[in-house]
Amino acid sequence: MTSSPPHGRRSVRMPGHDYRTAGAYFVTICTYQRLLLFEHPPYGEIAAHEWGRSASIRSEIALDDFVVMPNHIHGVVWFVNSAHTTHDVGAQGLAPLRPPHPPHHAPPPLAPLRDRARPQPAAEAPPSTFRVAPLSLGSFVRGYKSAEAHDMTARQSARFGNTTIEYEIRRSERRKKTVQITVDGNGVQVAAPCTTPDDDVQAIVRKRAPWILRHMSRRTLQATPKRFVSGETLPYLGRNVRLVVDSAVVRSPEVRFDHWRFRVTVPSRLAGDERRAAIRRGVIGWYRARAEDRLRSRVAYWCPHLGHREPPRVLIRDQRHRWGSCAPDGTLRFNWRLVMAPPALIDYVVVHELAHLTVAGHSQRFWDLVGRVMPDYKGRRARLADAGLWLSV
Repeated sequence: MTSSPPHGRRSVRMPGHDYRTAGAYFVTICTYQRLLLFEHPPYGEIAAHEWGRSASIRSEIALDDFVVMPNHIHGVVWFVNSAHTTHDVGAQGLAPLRPPHPPHHAPPPLAPLRDRARPQPAAEAPPSTFRVAPLSLGSFVRGYKSAEAHDMTARQSARFGNTTIEYEIRRSERRKKTVQITVDGNGVQVAAPCTTPDDDVQAIVRKRAPWILRHMSRRTLQATPKRFVSGETLPYLGRNVRLVVDSAVVRSPEVRFDHWRFRVTVPSRLAGDERRAAIRRGVIGWYRARAEDRLRSRVAYWCPHLGHREPPRVLIRDQRHRWGSCAPDGTLRFNWRLVMAPPALIDYVVVHELAHLTVAGHSQRFWDLVGRVMPDYKGRRARLADAGLWLSV
């Protein structure tokens, strides 16, 4: 054995041996700091899968017995024609090329070692200038570990309101406890320890969802289309309300709000896209009616606080890019989707538009007026910006 290398791991390689020589090699690959990584599904399955597909990727090897332990793997690999293989593998021959599509069938198992004729030794290979020689045992191990790490980088998603946040988990053996979330041009990246369960990562993403949404560009957001079936939820006054859909002999969908349940009765003759579209129209009609009642009431409540004796005219509209507006004639227009938001955010929009009856623009005088009536308006404004990404049906 040689002396211990700088990383503190004991080397069992034979000095001067060319590890491209044909023959059988017993390989042990350990996890970082002997973490019990392979006890956690699906990492043990990933280790076994990548071992099984190595022979279909690299023509110079054949595989024999293999076992996955909690913090390491053992396997036997045969180099059968390494010195005569002329193709390069990976970057500078350091890693195997991944096929464009995984094979449909795993390669057939080899006969046990004792029943198999030993391959003839290949001609001596010339010295390599690579730190890890191509077509060698070292390049096989490095490629196998690289493929394992690639498979441990998985795409997941988490729901926040009506928005699906897709993210990529990058797991590291060196990361011990912390989970780090990064938002960039490639989307949402989550760096996590190998031992952190996917459910725990998803819970952290949900908890940080408002921060993530503030930093995400619109193209990285994927609004989940509603199917309008029983079990789905719809937002109302800041809460997710369960939807219950029944069929009956009715002319058009009927929507009732009963003990924090949306109960929709839909004509039994409708099916497929026609059924979904009819339910959606009925739900939106219900929202618009509730929005008109609530917003008229909140405008009447806040008017005296801003010095107005009589409430202005209020209209409910399907505005795509704003929550409300104040016309020169004093008419206030509100987006019907506001009724999905928490009551505190509805009140902020009402106060904002009523303040425009006194101050037209968004000058410091305008914000001073809003602040006198609603001292915590900045927090409500920020929350509304977050909520705006998922208040839809």
